Amino acid sequence: MSVEPRPLDPRSGRPLRVALIGCGEHATNTLLPALQRVHAPAFELVALCDADIAAASALARRHRVALALADVDALLRCELDGAFLCATPSAHQDLTRRLLEAGVHVFVEKPPASSHRVLAENAALAERLGLHTQVGHNFRHAPIFRRLREHLARHPLRSPALCVGNYVARWPREDRWNSGSVAKSFLLTHGAHLIDLVSFLFGPMHEVESRIEHDPDSSGVLITMDAQHAAGLRTRLQMTNGAPRFGLDLSIFGDGGDAIRTENFSALRIVSPGEARDTAAAWQPGALDDALDLAGYVHELQCFLSAVAGGPASSPTLREAVPVYTVLDAIVERAGVTASAG
Repeated sequence: MSVEPRPLDPRSGRPLRVALIGCGEHATNTLLPALQRVHAPAFELVALCDADIAAASALARRHRVALALADVDALLRCELDGAFLCATPSAHQDLTRRLLEAGVHVFVEKPPASSHRVLAENAALAERLGLHTQVGHNFRHAPIFRRLREHLARHPLRSPALCVGNYVARWPREDRWNSGSVAKSFLLTHGAHLIDLVSFLFGPMHEVESRIEHDPDSSGVLITMDAQHAAGLRTRLQMTNGAPRFGLDLSIFGDGGDAIRTENFSALRIVSPGEARDTAAAWQPGALDDALDLAGYVHELQCFLSAVAGGPASSPTLREAVPVYTVLDAIVERAGVTASAG
């Protein structure tokens, strides 16, 4: 049974005290700039922590953060309310456990653990302690996909229904994080985003069938998946590291209903029965929207901080992420064999 996250005492009248662990490229170029765009609830970034103290110190000076630390034990003495983890899967799982045991709410970048089993253990710990957690799956926080989910709630797809998704990138083409293969490295880096997104839109995956093809000369990988969801919906997903740049598109069809197409984070098109094929976009970015907003980074961080301050729980929690990483592990371990997230 889940436990409600422990809120900050609203009578304290002070900003949330948070820290960032891991000062690499993603933290530098994405998380810290996104945090600067979060204006409520009030929070103070009190420390940056990284084993490379020079990197932490340089980043702290740039963003006017008071403390730069190399020691997590020292960080835990800072009376934190929440922490953002941006390191490696093995570091994520261990640091998540340490932070939770210290009473700290945790936002952890994906992948949150080296396996779904370890992830489930940390989820159980968070629930037992009543602490809020969130995994950094920003796609579900992107405006385009929040709008699409709202549309699907108002206009459910009629069975049989199909979603075809394509996710392309140019890397990784090597084993990252000692994951064991280029295929798993790609799934942890990119594929988890697509699996989480379709689960967010349509519910958990079942009866998953997958195939991995790879070129040993170029380290190219092609992963194909078929999965069943509730109410007669089937998804067919293709992912590869062989493209020159990032690309994501979904095409969704329901029997006698709307035809829906998304293009990256920039356009949502919905064609209803009887309408012209060139129907105007149902959603597109505003003139002042930037990449951090469009990709969902600002919204996901704001949701986490709001939950820590006593607002609604944000997602995905560690528990909600377990089925996603169960499917991911099954793709690698049993490629070509039917698997299920349960």
